Parts: sequence; C-alpha cells; structure tokens
Amino acid sequence: MHRGDEPHLFREIIRTSQVLVAGISREIGMPASRLAVLRILAVTEGGAGVMEMARSLGINAAAVTRQIQDLERDGLVRRRADPRDGRRTRIGLSPKGRRLFEGIDLFLEPGN
Repeated sequence: MHRGDEPHLFREIIRTSQVLVAGISREIGMPASRLAVLRILAVTEGGAGVMEMARSLGINAAAVTRQIQDLERDGLVRRRADPRDGRRTRIGLSPKGRRLFEGIDLFLEPGN
C-alpha cells in the first residue's frame, strides 16, 4: 500500500546510515571513504577493479585510486593481475584488511 511517506522514510534511512558510518569511522580512526572501499572489497568475490568500485561508489576512478593507495600502504588491500585480462588489476582485501573488516562487522552486531 502506498502511503506517500516513502521519500521521508528513505531520507531517514540514509541519514541514519550516514550517522552510523561516521561513528564507526571515528571509532576506528579511518575515513568513511576508505570504509566504503573496504565494504565493497569485503563483499566482492575475487576482488574488484578500480572502475567497478568508482561506479559503485558514484565517484571518479582517481578518488578510488587514492583510497586504494592509502589502504595498500596500510597493508589492508592487495593488488593482483586480473586472471582474465593481464592488463587490468584486481584489488582484494589482505588478511589484515579482512580482520579489520570483520572487526567492524562485529562492532555493528546488536549487543556490542
């Protein structure tokens, strides 16, 4: 049943999500933009390419590349050649990145 309040509810969901991400960002000391990249990599089997992530996040590839460089420097992601196209690079979580993301996931569980 359509009641007309869907746009309001959708805005509230987005606002709540932004508040939660900002809190997690402060708690772990990592910008929300990097958390967004980690989330994509955590749920993408076999890693992701820069262009895929840029489209998914709605930002340009240069911004994603900067985030990847910072995450790589921190040992949270790894680059590897795309097995289907050696000219491309796939980015995936390193074991350290996976542990960090799983810790964030635990942080979000009710009762924590």
